[in-house]
Amino acid sequence: LGESIPITMDGFRNSGTDVVVPIGITDDPSNQNQYIETYNPSQENFYILGSSQSGKTNLVQTIIRGLAENYSPHDVNIYIIDFASMILRNYADLNHVGGVITPSDDDKLNVFMKFIIETIQTRKKLLAKMGLSSYSAYRETGRSEIPQIVVVLENWVAFRSYFPDYED
Repeated sequence: LGESIPITMDGFRNSGTDVVVPIGITDDPSNQNQYIETYNPSQENFYILGSSQSGKTNLVQTIIRGLAENYSPHDVNIYIIDFASMILRNYADLNHVGGVITPSDDDKLNVFMKFIIETIQTRKKLLAKMGLSSYSAYRETGRSEIPQIVVVLENWVAFRSYFPDYED
């Protein structure tokens, strides 16, 4: 075997206008290639599925940390709903985080849901007025006054059982 060359995510740079976060290294042995895998919350929703102790929370923490390390709070606002291990409360004091909601925070969740629904409606109207169809299109215009909002929901099944009215 030849000398191993380590690949790190140090120096990751997003060359586009979307908010993109590195989440790991992908190994492509058939092409003898390794590359940084990324997640783009500007373009897609992301559902992490796995059994207990499979690394779901670690991946969520990687996403939160990657967003915080690569973007300012002016660029990205993160809201966390943690119905699992409650370890995501550790991010509550991060400048990017607007709040962390746990199962005992009924009132806080109701206020947040009202806020996020109103924010979505306001942004839809604003983007339509600008002739744009998406947040990505907004960023492509060079504008950045409106931050990307990332909502992290840890344990959808528990969330749905506590608050079935918010399933949609």
